[in-house]
Amino acid sequence: MTGAPALAGQHPEYMVRQLERFAGADADDPYRRRSTTMAHTIVGLPRSQWRRVAEALSAQDCAFHGNAELTTLTPNQCASCHGARGLSGDPAVPNLAGQDIRYLYYQYQKLREPFLPDIPGIEKSNQPQRLHPVMGPLAAQLTDGVVSILQYYSKLPCR
Repeated sequence: MTGAPALAGQHPEYMVRQLERFAGADADDPYRRRSTTMAHTIVGLPRSQWRRVAEALSAQDCAFHGNAELTTLTPNQCASCHGARGLSGDPAVPNLAGQDIRYLYYQYQKLREPFLPDIPGIEKSNQPQRLHPVMGPLAAQLTDGVVSILQYYSKLPCR
């Protein structure tokens, strides 16, 4: 599906943590995420099964196999956390390799939104869809030139 995350190859620990953030979207979690779709999805899924489901999704074949021969894009601002080839060594940090470009760009915009300067005439939401105290300020400092990095990651294999 385009515009949605590819879960194949993603860290199961990361997926479970994201489910927790969707489940607690109304709490004071500084990393909270809001999504009507996810709120409805996790209602019927007991917490005791989240890990098992995450492991099954992670083990699936990559929908897009990418180009393993693609030259590594360095330097790149995202590589220190997400890996030069989009594969993070830290289960708390998502893999970006093989993700749909539209999904990557949407998440980039949602992460930076709460941290951008005020724009006259446009009221900021006090309930942002995505809040992340580390990635948000970083994304707000990046220019839209980051799109070339996101395109690069989207063309790599998810493993």
